[in-house]
Amino acid sequence: LEAGCSEEALDVACVLATKRTLRRTDRRVKEEQKRLFRDEIVDLDGDHATYVKALRAFRESPHPEQFCSERAMDSGTLRSAERSKPNLERWLSEMAKEDGVVLASCGEDGDSLRKALCAGFFARAARFGADATFRTLRADREIGLHPLSVHAEFGTPPEYVVFCDFGLDADGASVARHVSRCDPRVLIAEAGEYYELR
Repeated sequence: LEAGCSEEALDVACVLATKRTLRRTDRRVKEEQKRLFRDEIVDLDGDHATYVKALRAFRESPHPEQFCSERAMDSGTLRSAERSKPNLERWLSEMAKEDGVVLASCGEDGDSLRKALCAGFFARAARFGADATFRTLRADREIGLHPLSVHAEFGTPPEYVVFCDFGLDADGASVARHVSRCDPRVLIAEAGEYYELR
């Protein structure tokens, strides 16, 4: 709440609460759909910022089903996220009132959202190494990126990331899901003691 991006954090929480993927992955997805998704929706700060952009675009579209179809997005995920928003917003508003904080949007300021994500998911951070793999900071465990992460599909892997959870891929290897770029200075400031870096 203190980062001034509670509206964006709420959108992220709504998408995560669906426990569904944002994009369709079936064989019928065409290159044009992937291109539109990449050009209009993907935010290279990571999956969380991409969720915010997708949900905003979905809300603003006069034809949300068509909008999703043209970009190979799962409209059911975004509809479900929208349905969960009033309850989560009510809960967050009550929490903010108790703490004397006003709910706010950081607009296009990606730094505020990234800082909030780093502070919130500091225990799940990883660094990209010279061997082209991510290793968790605390346990030094190798972890890949989920194939649907924007960092895995649309960009160069960032040096540091935070992630919400992990799962196993088809080969049984650990993969990070819901991944965002993170500034290591924020990790030190927010969780230096956790990583014994202070």
